[in-house]
Amino acid sequence: SSWQAVGGIGTIPVFSASNASHQALTTGVLTKINFATEGFDTNSDFASSTFTPTVAGKYLLCGSLGFATIGSASRITLAFYKNGVNNVQSMNHSGLDDSLYITYAAILDADGSSDYFDIYGRQESGGDVNVYGVTSTFFAGFKIAE
Repeated sequence: SSWQAVGGIGTIPVFSASNASHQALTTGVLTKINFATEGFDTNSDFASSTFTPTVAGKYLLCGSLGFATIGSASRITLAFYKNGVNNVQSMNHSGLDDSLYITYAAILDADGSSDYFDIYGRQESGGDVNVYGVTSTFFAGFKIAE
C-alpha cells in the first residue's frame, strides 16, 4: 500500500520493522540491532536491518529497544547511525524494576542516493542481556520534508 502526502500529491516513503527474536547484546558494546520482520516498506528502502532512502529529504526516524531482567542500575543506549557513523544517541537508566525500554526519535537528512541508517544498542549491566523481540524493539520512519 502507499501513503498519500497531505493534499494527495505523491506518496510518502514510510517503513516499519521489528526484531523477530531476542538478540544478545554484550555489556558496554554498541551493537547493530537486527530487524528481521518488516511491517511495511512503501518504497522498498528497508533491507538487511538498514534503511536506505531513495528519495532525498528529511526523515523522522523512530526506534525502540526493550530489555528484560537488566537490573535497576543499568544504563542503556539507543543510537542512530548514518552511513556507519554514530549520528545521534540517547541514554537512559533503568527504573524501579528489572525490565526497561528506551524509545528515541530524530530528524535526519538523507541524500536519496547513498545515505543509509541503522540502529545500534548498548547496555551496561555487566553481562550479556537480550533485547526483546517483536513489538518492543522496532525501527520505523517516514519522510517529513524536502
